[in-house]
Amino acid sequence: LIDSVSPIHAELECDWQEHFHADEGKIEHDLEYEHKHDDDHSHGDEHIWTSLINAKLMTDTIRDAFCKKDNENSEIYRQNAHDYVQKLTKLESEYRFFFENNKIDKLVFADRFPFVYLLHDYHIPYVAAFSGCSTETNSSFSMQIGLIKAVRDSGINCVFVIEGSDKTLAEAISRETGCKILSLNSMQSVKRGDIEKGTKYLDIMEKNLKILKEALSNVSY
Repeated sequence: LIDSVSPIHAELECDWQEHFHADEGKIEHDLEYEHKHDDDHSHGDEHIWTSLINAKLMTDTIRDAFCKKDNENSEIYRQNAHDYVQKLTKLESEYRFFFENNKIDKLVFADRFPFVYLLHDYHIPYVAAFSGCSTETNSSFSMQIGLIKAVRDSGINCVFVIEGSDKTLAEAISRETGCKILSLNSMQSVKRGDIEKGTKYLDIMEKNLKILKEALSNVSY
């Protein structure tokens, strides 16, 4: 599946504090210059599924693999894939409409950041404490100051975390800025119980869009 999509190298300067000092306080990460392509398919971030565009490509890859293994039932797989891609396309168009019709200076993540593929699709700038694959959880004082400034500068009175976050860093930022803490689901740790209850990829991505819309309701430009 990784080979079916275009890789993005967004290391996010994994040592955020070092990057903060090196740039003399500049902490905004511009997707235009951070995303690099390479001939090999190694990824700075592995969370390829956060992009609905990627999800469509991966659906086609899965379809082709099933058809190759079970050609007798290939029409069933092709029809199922077609129907699913239609749903993905509809939701992707809703994301695109939302981002194209709302002014977003940047999104601020007081957490790890596994959404580089999603925001890359729509050229949305972001600031994040840690990269999506980082094991780092301790924030420095300078990092907290930088993220507080980023929230105040963003015009969006929200800070984001991901599912399962202890929200320690986000709560510290919220106390200083009065911002709301919102959680986006990256699906990197979906619980078995949720799957058994029928939770699906599209459900989670639809909820993420609702949360983004909620964040934009706090815009103070």
